[in-house]
Amino acid sequence: MESVMKSQDYNSHSSISLKRKFKASFPLVREEGAKQLKKIATDVMSRILIHVEKNLLTP
Repeated sequence: MESVMKSQDYNSHSSISLKRKFKASFPLVREEGAKQLKKIATDVMSRILIHVEKNLLTP
């Protein structure tokens, strides 16, 4: 019973330290994610515009 309690203690402690590490790296992750999202959004918009030009604007 006591060993189970110790392992739960250890698990919660390691999970807290993981969360701290993640929070510390989060601004960097967010910045990279924003760059990738912007790139994807630009790509999607250009594809939509090309599609619109080809199909709707040409008689």
